[in-house]
Amino acid sequence: MKELNPTDPIGQNVIKLISNVCFSVFVFSVLLFTVIAITYQPPDPWESARALTKVFTEVENATFQTDTSVLKTGEDIGITPAASPVGSVAPITESTIEKSEEEIMKNVTLKSGCGDSSVVNCSDPRVLIAIQRFNLRTFKAISFLDYQTPVNGSKPDECDVSWRFRNKKEKSWRRYRDFRRFKMGFKDDCSYKVVRPGRWHSGLNARRPRNRVDATRNGPRAKVAPPVRDDEINDTIPVLGSDSAFRKGKYLYYSRGGIIAKG
Repeated sequence: MKELNPTDPIGQNVIKLISNVCFSVFVFSVLLFTVIAITYQPPDPWESARALTKVFTEVENATFQTDTSVLKTGEDIGITPAASPVGSVAPITESTIEKSEEEIMKNVTLKSGCGDSSVVNCSDPRVLIAIQRFNLRTFKAISFLDYQTPVNGSKPDECDVSWRFRNKKEKSWRRYRDFRRFKMGFKDDCSYKVVRPGRWHSGLNARRPRNRVDATRNGPRAKVAPPVRDDEINDTIPVLGSDSAFRKGKYLYYSRGGIIAKG
């Protein structure tokens, strides 16, 4: 530190003294902060987490028993398939096909020989049995619910059949309908077999008829079924002789599109 010269002015000496003191305080503060930073040890940040873990994992001598049952979560509930609705049709399996075949064999007398192999009788119950077994082996992701009686296709050896089914991968019990055309043949024991199946909705002859009426379509219109007559309803038009008799009568007429009736 620079010594004060008595010959210097008093104001300059005071300023120098204050600056030296401030510098000394700054240096001392830096040294003190450095020592504290080196020697300071902060608390463990995971100490509270360890304490909580110990509290929750420690087994106390409680009066109740430990619940070891499995709790179902939302994922488990979502994976569980939906319960079948009341009155739903049981899917067709191999066992049901075998039972149907046994009943057919008891009631139907088989002819000797295959006969004409180029013509297939689609109304034969054995044709439906062959188609059911073929579908059960081919479409394993589908549950078949019921079949309709096969009908003749476009060729003598083809049969059209429709059925209702549901997808096994779907959680809902929504039903679908398909109708396909199958090319049939005969095995060595004269039983039926499926030679080639058709594509989706290829069996047009097995499709249910539609009752839609297209007013813009040209050509002969379909025959309309006569209305059903009810004896309790008198819908005849009365014959009135004069205007006075018409005014005395009571009538019911419809307005605004037939929704509201006025008397």
